[in-house]
Amino acid sequence: MMKRQFHRMRQQLTYPGLAGRSQEATELLTDDLLQIEQRIEPAKKAAHNVSKRLQACLQGQSGSEVDKRVKKLPLMALSITMAESFKELDTDSSMGKALEMSCFIQSNLAKVLAEFEIALEREVLQPLNKLSEEELPVILKRKKTLQKLISDWNSIKSRLNQAVKNSSNSAGVATGPGASSAAIKLENLREEEEEVKRRVEQCKDEYMADLYHFSTKEDNYANYFIKLLEIQAQYHQTSLASLDAALTELRETHGQTEPPIPLNTAVSKYYGEPLEEHLRSLGREIALPIEACVMMLLASGMREEGLFRLAAGASMLRKLKCSLANDSSTLEEFYSDPHAVAGALKSYLRELPQPLMTFDLYDNWLSVAFFKEPEERVQSLRDTCSQLPQDSYNNLRYLIKFLAKLAEHQEVNKMSPSNIAIVLGPNLLWSQQNTGDPLQLDLASVSSIQVVGVVEALIQNADSLFPGAIDFNVSGMFTPPEEIKLPEAPSAEKPSSESLPASSTSLPAGEVNDPGTTPKETRTLPEAANPPLAAPRSDDPAPKVLCTGKRAAPTRPTGLPPQVLRIDWGVLFDCDGVLWAGERAVPGAPELLERLRRSGKAAFFVSNNSRRSVAELERRFARLGFRGVRAEHIFSSALCSALLLRQRLLGAAAGAAGDAGPGRVFVLGGEGLRGELRAAGLRLAGEEEEEAAVRAVLVGYDDQFTFAKLAQACAYLRDPRCLLVATDPDPWHPLSNGQRTPGTGSLTAAVETASGRKALVVGKPNTYMFDCIVERFGVDPSCTLMVGDRLETDILFGKNCGLATVLTLTGVSRLEEAQAYMASDSPAAKDLVPNYYVDSIADLIPGLDD
Repeated sequence: MMKRQFHRMRQQLTYPGLAGRSQEATELLTDDLLQIEQRIEPAKKAAHNVSKRLQACLQGQSGSEVDKRVKKLPLMALSITMAESFKELDTDSSMGKALEMSCFIQSNLAKVLAEFEIALEREVLQPLNKLSEEELPVILKRKKTLQKLISDWNSIKSRLNQAVKNSSNSAGVATGPGASSAAIKLENLREEEEEVKRRVEQCKDEYMADLYHFSTKEDNYANYFIKLLEIQAQYHQTSLASLDAALTELRETHGQTEPPIPLNTAVSKYYGEPLEEHLRSLGREIALPIEACVMMLLASGMREEGLFRLAAGASMLRKLKCSLANDSSTLEEFYSDPHAVAGALKSYLRELPQPLMTFDLYDNWLSVAFFKEPEERVQSLRDTCSQLPQDSYNNLRYLIKFLAKLAEHQEVNKMSPSNIAIVLGPNLLWSQQNTGDPLQLDLASVSSIQVVGVVEALIQNADSLFPGAIDFNVSGMFTPPEEIKLPEAPSAEKPSSESLPASSTSLPAGEVNDPGTTPKETRTLPEAANPPLAAPRSDDPAPKVLCTGKRAAPTRPTGLPPQVLRIDWGVLFDCDGVLWAGERAVPGAPELLERLRRSGKAAFFVSNNSRRSVAELERRFARLGFRGVRAEHIFSSALCSALLLRQRLLGAAAGAAGDAGPGRVFVLGGEGLRGELRAAGLRLAGEEEEEAAVRAVLVGYDDQFTFAKLAQACAYLRDPRCLLVATDPDPWHPLSNGQRTPGTGSLTAAVETASGRKALVVGKPNTYMFDCIVERFGVDPSCTLMVGDRLETDILFGKNCGLATVLTLTGVSRLEEAQAYMASDSPAAKDLVPNYYVDSIADLIPGLDD
């Protein structure tokens, strides 16, 4: 008995913690660290609650850039309403002037507010979110881990203590194998206890380091709230300065009006009057506003930079329009303001009840964009011109010849045929609105691009489509002031010698009452240059900045043709930047997909993101509020890469000459990509004991990319039978903080450079992903729409597959990039221009309303 008691005392001396009470995490910390620990949870709660409430105070779209955010602000809506209002008023009146200035200042305040909110997001909201969602949760998680380890340690100590007791009780009694087994068990428990103790010490050190780190940064965290006040102060100071300047100017001009324009002046005498009635009442061939404005611009505006693009003062524009309607002989003062003259011409064209290029020929004009060969496109333009009514043809010819002359000075005036078409195209042709058609999209949100391409082609081929010189002073009424010399014009012919006679309106379509000629003889043109492809429409291609000039009234928008979303059409969507941004669905995107599903339209999803498997993407759809999205409709670059490699390595043709044959795949990518390859029945390098030869190197998104992996990939690629495949060409991906992270394209470039091999790229813009959809679902490309946010991948993918394309501005590419591609002379650049664009895919919803 005494021997057993002595043995137990010896064990307790050897393991003093075994008989003691259980320890708690707090007992391992000093008093100062305990005080710091008590501040962690309240700090996390404060950061979370404040950032959430502050986010709710923002008026703009979170995460968007200045231009896009400004559009969504209530202040900008107010500015637009004011613009529409003062447009209807006499701008020489006090109320008109006050409204015009108020319109400008509200726009300016909207920009100030947008910049304030962006600064607030960047310097306050994002740091607070990071603090509450990342930094402090890591510390709290470490605390839980330490508590769990201490609990495990207490448990193993209890078990070890019990084992020691049992060993002491059986000491000197039990012998043989049983005693040996008990000793081994005791020794294992001791080793386990030592390991748990080591982990507790390590976790405790890390937790204490976290607490000390938090304590050293508390002043920085407090600065977030100070920064909030500083940004608010700057916002109010800037807004007040803008208001003070505007009020000073408004007070100075208030009550100071120019001699009033007679109220009985009939501006509507010409503006808003049908072209045929106007010409018949005056006995003219060319509309008076068109000829007057063209003559003034020929005299003093051909070298004016930004003509038709820069807005004129509303007061001067109104005065010029009244002068044209009242007495065209009193126009001398307007020669010095070519922007007002250009604005008056645009206004006349825009206010015609029917566009100069006519509603009836709208589809004919747009069909030009679908011809692939230059000769076919030019012939289509020629045929459509021949179908115009007499009056429309005369005036369109006159105007296009002038615009071609204006484009000759593009080095100085910066108005190329492309730029001219952007600002004038929507005023020459628009679709006849039919609000009863439930399939027609919101015309204010969706912009047709083909119209601009057609007008650009007309200007570029003016001499071919309308051969012969022209005397722009057709009526002889307009002579510039003596100090202004009209540029010498070549010997000219009057439009009437090239025009269709008035009596042709009584003939069948396409026939011309011109003795001895047919319409084609009258309008024969030689082989023309290649007309440009369709380009994005913009009423003002200038950068969207709020300047100190007066705000122009919006021009007539052009709509997406109703047939684009017919009931039998399908839609392909990119995901990142189109349906969601980060972990947030794009507002309205879930509703759009639900509307598409209810209206019977097929929706497919094509993503170059190779990080996630299709199953993960399906769960993400559900998590972000998209209902009814099925995995079989999701085609990621990871899935399609697996399908391609299965076909090449395991298919019937795998043994044919030139194919890699069965073998393993070396993957530069994450688990999502690997999972798709395994699901396709492929074997991966490094996952088998007896490994076959590597027959393919697949490059995907790999955030663990190393030099060693690069060297290993190059070693495999020395075998010419080994395929080099890339999931996608995306060179980078945008981050929520505005930074970029390298994409698959960057990693592929490294492998290609090091190995001297060229990769086969699976994802967009190559067509393999669409081939997979066609093979599985039998989709007709002529009845499919591609919606994406990246010109170089999504839009080019749509063009390569023969799909109509829509650019949404919620992701990577900007409208200015599309305009730059449209203005380029490169055919490859033209393929990057979408057919249509929308601010957000939510703008497609109105077209699906019943």
